[in-house]
Amino acid sequence: MSKYFLGFIALLVFKISFSQNTDDATTTKIQNALNNYFDLEREAIHLHIDKTTFITNENIWYQGYIINRKTNKPFFTTNVFIMLYDEAGKLISEKLIYASNGCFVGNIELSSEFHSGIYYIQAYTNWMNNFSENESSLSKITIINPEEGLKNYTKVNENSLEIFINPEGGTIVKDIVNTIGIKVSDCRGNVIENLEVDILNSINEVIKTVKTSSFGLAKFDIMPNDNATKVRFIYNGKTIEKSLPQSTESGVSLNVNNFSIPDKTIINIKTNISTFNFLQNKKIYLLIHQDEKSIIQQINFNSNNLDVIVPVLKSDLNRGVNTIRIIDSDLNEYATRLIYIYPDIEKKIFLEKGYMKEGKNIYSGTSPFKNAIISASVLPSNTKSNYESNNIYSGITINPFLVKNLQNCSYYFKNPERKQFYDLDLELLNQNQLKYNWNLIRLNKSITPNHSFDIGLSLKGNVDSYLKNKETLKAKVVSKKELILSVSDVNEKGEYKNEHLLIGDSTYVTMTLHKMPNFETLTSKLMPVTIGRKRTLNFPIKSLLPQICDYHLDLIDTNTFQLPSFVGKVIQLENINIENKNKYKLKYENQFGNGMLRGYKVDDVLVRQNLFNFIEQNGFDVRRDMGTVTGIYARGRNSLNAAQSTPAIFIDGRAIMSITEIEMLTMDEIDEIYIDSHAIVASMNNNMGIIKIYRKNNFTSQKYINKNENSFYIKDGFARYYGFKNSMYKNSQNTGFTYFGLLDWCARIRSDDDGNFTFAADNFNLENGKTIIEGITVDGELINQEIPLNFN
Repeated sequence: MSKYFLGFIALLVFKISFSQNTDDATTTKIQNALNNYFDLEREAIHLHIDKTTFITNENIWYQGYIINRKTNKPFFTTNVFIMLYDEAGKLISEKLIYASNGCFVGNIELSSEFHSGIYYIQAYTNWMNNFSENESSLSKITIINPEEGLKNYTKVNENSLEIFINPEGGTIVKDIVNTIGIKVSDCRGNVIENLEVDILNSINEVIKTVKTSSFGLAKFDIMPNDNATKVRFIYNGKTIEKSLPQSTESGVSLNVNNFSIPDKTIINIKTNISTFNFLQNKKIYLLIHQDEKSIIQQINFNSNNLDVIVPVLKSDLNRGVNTIRIIDSDLNEYATRLIYIYPDIEKKIFLEKGYMKEGKNIYSGTSPFKNAIISASVLPSNTKSNYESNNIYSGITINPFLVKNLQNCSYYFKNPERKQFYDLDLELLNQNQLKYNWNLIRLNKSITPNHSFDIGLSLKGNVDSYLKNKETLKAKVVSKKELILSVSDVNEKGEYKNEHLLIGDSTYVTMTLHKMPNFETLTSKLMPVTIGRKRTLNFPIKSLLPQICDYHLDLIDTNTFQLPSFVGKVIQLENINIENKNKYKLKYENQFGNGMLRGYKVDDVLVRQNLFNFIEQNGFDVRRDMGTVTGIYARGRNSLNAAQSTPAIFIDGRAIMSITEIEMLTMDEIDEIYIDSHAIVASMNNNMGIIKIYRKNNFTSQKYINKNENSFYIKDGFARYYGFKNSMYKNSQNTGFTYFGLLDWCARIRSDDDGNFTFAADNFNLENGKTIIEGITVDGELINQEIPLNFN
């Protein structure tokens, strides 16, 4: 675009007048409708997967990130369901994963029973069932069974090629110039680059011709009076055409330029004289919103000016997808369109290779991302096993607002310039279905939360009916190994419910019934059921997956290309204990929630410190009065006027009741401490930060466990995570490994207050590789960067 045209646009922008945000009744009604519809917190979940093409000998490793869309910061969600489906929608695997600090980790085991094909990993929470839109995340992967070969999903099937027509704003309006978006693709979404598409009139004369982008997209302007009737292209001698939608006598058209001017979005709103006459007694409003966050401005048409240009500063809009709507004073919608405002993606991480430890390179990272949770996938430089359609920017700021995930997202975020801005805008123009329907929003009704926000699991049951004074009873749950101790009331009906339990798969628990006030143990059979382990999403998976095409897929025989080779059956030797080798190895790091905290073994150095001094050194304020500790407080505040928050403090897995419980503790009594002053706490007590203390002689001693008939295994709980273990590749010096192998997967990396962090990665004796790093800070900054690695 020439500087003269930009100057012309700027002049128009300067001369156009429109009403600023007003306090009239319609503005209030629009904002109330948004506030009510988006009143409940909505989550956005993204999975960073180690790679996206897997051999059946491998496992899938992932780290998930969860934000609260109201604040764009990590959320305190704890229960996340991870489902694996094949392309037909058949459930293959399901797990419940524990999340902490807006992050969770896990893996999915593969085997030779998996067929070659496309699979989908879905992540969701029970809370998402409260909404009429699908808020789950869906990640596509490919699995190759070496015995079957690789299915060729990328070959264009010319028999299923179709033209999709998407007028900007939603309709074609007579007597004004309209912008029409088009997409050409087959039934699997494969596209043809630089395809010439003709726009024809009623006597098949070509009015104009456009070429599709590398993603099969294009757009053109037409005046319905030009008698344009259809769109046509020819591919391999076959002609495919589609009629344009009928133009409407009245309506409003949008033409948005979100890519030419770096700091402004230019919104061109057009209508015709018949619509203007119809709207004489109505006011027209421009609404730009992301969920409930909005800008509302009145638009003033007049008979001499039916073409209004509205400039909007991008700094006034929300990072991510924004919805533009044209609304009248009766809350009718005339046009709608999505635009994208880029977040700050200029900040960079720098890696420096240091020493070797246990055969791995230690990398030191420096970054502007303070107190971040990070994951890193380390791959060969020439890998073919990483899709270009999976990164945290699209997963958090784009996909939650679309019906179908954005494809080719890496292209839009690798050093984006005007071309990337244009192509992404063209993609959003061609969304043929918007996720959030204005007709539902305008009803101005709050959404009732009929589905719970799960925090852990519950054990629910009834005591024996013959027991009297049931309100004086308590039901206790204990797990020695898992450090679980929970006591619940029994109501007059004899019902008890032990809530918010972090119960892992195959946890052995003991239940006892006690009578107050002396905690007398009663003989009673307790047979609880587990609540919260199985939650289905109220959206049939087949309605969310692409329709299966009925044409035959070519198989690429694995003899024509190399796959990684794996070690065959391996005899696992018995463990050999080496004295003192694991003297300072953390024992509790895989306890639920601890992986997202900083863990410290109380060694010969820490044992000489004072506990409260140690807590102060790790981001908390410790208040003292005449030498006596009166409280521990987080240094930040959850809001401007909020009181200073206190951390959640645990001893041996049990929340303390008072600061006096740790006042007399000395470091030589403590085995390990897990601490984070920025940790998110799921509570109603304004807690911020977590301190977990494990003593050398803790409450799991036998005196807390009474042998009785109420001891049993809970088979299905939270999936356990034992840390990453790579597949046993036989040879790393072939193209099979460099195309499809995995060097390393590093989860639960934490950057400190200065943005520094370290991680260890194997190089498999290769000279070069790359790491794909993703993450999120406590303030909601997103991290996505691909960094080349030199292993020499």
